[in-house]
Amino acid sequence: TAAYGVGGCRLQINFISQINFVMISLFSLCLFLYLGKFCVLDPFFQQSWNWQYLEAASAFTEALDYIENHSDDADSPETSLTKQIVTLINNRSAMYEKGDLPELAVEDCNKILEVYDLTHTKARQRKLRIVENKFQDYYEALVQCCALQLQYMQQHKDQLRLGLPPSAPPPVQQDKLEELVQKLVPEQLDEYDKKIIERIKENPQLPSDYTLSQLLKSYTGYDGWMA
Repeated sequence: TAAYGVGGCRLQINFISQINFVMISLFSLCLFLYLGKFCVLDPFFQQSWNWQYLEAASAFTEALDYIENHSDDADSPETSLTKQIVTLINNRSAMYEKGDLPELAVEDCNKILEVYDLTHTKARQRKLRIVENKFQDYYEALVQCCALQLQYMQQHKDQLRLGLPPSAPPPVQQDKLEELVQKLVPEQLDEYDKKIIERIKENPQLPSDYTLSQLLKSYTGYDGWMA
């Protein structure tokens, strides 16, 4: 039980210690799941690994609920527990992705990027991966890819300005950007063709009666046919 000390320091230390203990336990669970995925000696584990990932996601949710119920400013993007909250949400998102729940995984990614940390690289990379491979939303994938590239250029602008190689590799390669553009352009062209066909069906641009009569008169046998 947390005890009050001078200025509430002991309460804060004990509370953060409890959170750190929970996070260490969850990290150990995730490590076990990761190693178990490649364990070929246990076929039962191989068959139930999706369920195991969802169990891990549930554990992360319990940890987040604990923080929310024991902290007055847990919903604020700037608190002493922000780093722990973001880590828990990001790990839960990873478990959702591995457990084949892409919608929930993207929802957690959006929460990190929109509420806590716009520059969170792992959350944006995961969102890029899911919207491209699971949803086939190449436009949104291109948006996330460009955001990662711009963020990388901003972080290494001094090195790039001097012509020096950046200290870290880019989060996405240039060929990924080109690949998404190649997927997106045919998709947009097909959509444009569909819109044109629908527009023609709704408002058919048929020739006028005068145009039709002039076309008939252009035939050499028109006079004989009219006679």
